[in-house]
Amino acid sequence: MTPALVVGAGPAGAVAALVLARAGLHVRLIDRSDFPRNKLCGDTLNPGALSILDRLGLGNRVRAHAIPISGMIVTGPRGARVACDYPHGLAGAAISRRDLDATLVDAAIAAGRKLDDDTLTKDLTGGINYVKGRSFVGANKIGVIGFCWGGGKALMFTTRSKDLAASVIYYGSNPRNLEDVKNITAPVLGQYGGADEPITSAVPQLEDAMKKYGKSFEYKIYPGAPHAFNSDTSPTSYREDAAKEAWARTLEFFKKHLQS
Repeated sequence: MTPALVVGAGPAGAVAALVLARAGLHVRLIDRSDFPRNKLCGDTLNPGALSILDRLGLGNRVRAHAIPISGMIVTGPRGARVACDYPHGLAGAAISRRDLDATLVDAAIAAGRKLDDDTLTKDLTGGINYVKGRSFVGANKIGVIGFCWGGGKALMFTTRSKDLAASVIYYGSNPRNLEDVKNITAPVLGQYGGADEPITSAVPQLEDAMKKYGKSFEYKIYPGAPHAFNSDTSPTSYREDAAKEAWARTLEFFKKHLQS
């Protein structure tokens, strides 16, 4: 695999890393800062920038953290001010660099990891084997939970592990091969946002596959909730009511399946 080094994890660097990873290169993305981090500049995206993100499959993920805007105001010295709307009903987005950069970096990381399910399965299996050896852990009462990218990987792991007694998926993508759900032995709970169209639109296919193989699958779609609605560090995506209800359902689900 050809290596590539991208220096700087701002929007340009993160998108470059994403594209290179999707092309099959082994990418290392480095930055002097830890993410997410605050940055005071460039907090708006015009319709052209959003269309590029749409072509990369990232537009709705970014919109989930953003506020839609219909135009812009340009100001200058001595009180100069020009206001204009975007043409043809187009919309831009206002989003903090903290949220934008973190979203793009997460997408780049996910693209680089997409072929690494075997390593992830090995790591998670090692974790399970460790906790099974603890005297205070019931060997047959182990669960898994994941959010966003982690939600998809938690579901992937659920199709591969026979050691799980419960699995909770927060707005995670379906397995690449839905037939893999035939291997699931644990009940699964899904938590999805009604406004998270790229993820939630695929839930019916997952439900059909789970029914086909007689697997336990319950889920809730929270009306109007975007992707990452449980992330209370992101004011633009966090939905308190949905997050609290989903967490209560998660605790009840784990209590039902994991407590002796």
